[in-house]
Amino acid sequence: MKNKLSQKSRSFSIGFFITILFILLTLTEISISVSDFSERKSRDLRFLMRGKEKAGGNVVIAAIDDKSLEAIGRWPWSRSVIAKLVTRLRQGGAKAVAIDLLFADPETDPEKQKIRELITEYTRMGLLETKPENQAFFSKMVEIAEGTDHDAMLAEAIRTAKNVILPMVFAISEPIPDEIPEPILPISELAKAASRIGFVNVLPDTDGAVRRGLGMIKKDEDV
Repeated sequence: MKNKLSQKSRSFSIGFFITILFILLTLTEISISVSDFSERKSRDLRFLMRGKEKAGGNVVIAAIDDKSLEAIGRWPWSRSVIAKLVTRLRQGGAKAVAIDLLFADPETDPEKQKIRELITEYTRMGLLETKPENQAFFSKMVEIAEGTDHDAMLAEAIRTAKNVILPMVFAISEPIPDEIPEPILPISELAKAASRIGFVNVLPDTDGAVRRGLGMIKKDEDV
């Protein structure tokens, strides 16, 4: 009987201890969450009380807005458009041009891809051997399919400007890991043409708002 009571008492003590520990951990977590929430909201309030500050004239944002989309067409734009923008900014005297578009893959043109598929089908059906005018038409399709290399056009504009900074991004989130993964870089042709490459990571708070920025990211021995 005593053994049973002792065993029940021991089980109760262990259960009670675990319950108290769980409550303490929960309260600590709630306390931290409340503290973080209060800090974020008080920071928001301080900025609201300060009011908007007039932006200086040293930085100009060339935004992809509704007006731009109406004038040029829906997004994504051809990189030839970005090349023209870089050229215009250079001609306008911009001392540095920072682009936050990640050119991680070569440009693909759906229309050119359709023409390439037609060329393949044209060749498979042997239509080249029927009439001379077919050969002329085929040559024209090849000319259109090969067309202008817009990646090369953008690279040349960047190279000529000599002051273009392109973005890279690290696939990280908070908490920031001890080992930083390799960044996602622009394609080699554009990366070589750029004067600098900088990261564009932002880490929003748990409510989705961005209140701070990363000053630097250290990977291995590089910063």
